[in-house]
Amino acid sequence: DGTDGETLGIGAAISDDGLDFTRLQADPLVAAGGSHDAEGMADPYVIWDSVWSRWRMFYSAWDGSTWTIGHASSEDLVSWDTEPEAIFALDGYDVAAPVVSAASGRPRMWYLRRASVRDAWEVAAATSVDGFAWDDQGVVLDIPDGGSYPGEDAPGVALQSQGQNLFTFEGLGAGDIGIGIA
Repeated sequence: DGTDGETLGIGAAISDDGLDFTRLQADPLVAAGGSHDAEGMADPYVIWDSVWSRWRMFYSAWDGSTWTIGHASSEDLVSWDTEPEAIFALDGYDVAAPVVSAASGRPRMWYLRRASVRDAWEVAAATSVDGFAWDDQGVVLDIPDGGSYPGEDAPGVALQSQGQNLFTFEGLGAGDIGIGIA
């Protein structure tokens, strides 16, 4: 579960067959690295960066009042170096649940954002030249009826296939919880 009993962290499990998993270690694999994630970490998304020859993890970072996006890197997927500051934040918004791809040759991040805990999450995007400094591109998917429970996280998964992008997300439709596709 990635917790130390007090603060939500990021854990890991391994499997030889993809069916039975064993927790890698009892303590969180990635622990808070700065004030931006001191109260919790969630929604890890890991990619291989061939330019830097390192694994890069983007995650939701909670400081106790605002969600931002944190970053950590690793050479072996076991030892992680976290950044002391958020890698992405927007004034006036919570941002969370990052999904990052460089399949188009330029890093692109899809993420969730909301203006307050009473607002529903929206799917937005950001682009980057180097995967470290990000430029917000705004909302890319308006989810009708709020998309997810206001105040709840709704991580998504972005895939690229045959030149098209596919994004899945948690949502509400006609009062039912389900998985949406865009």
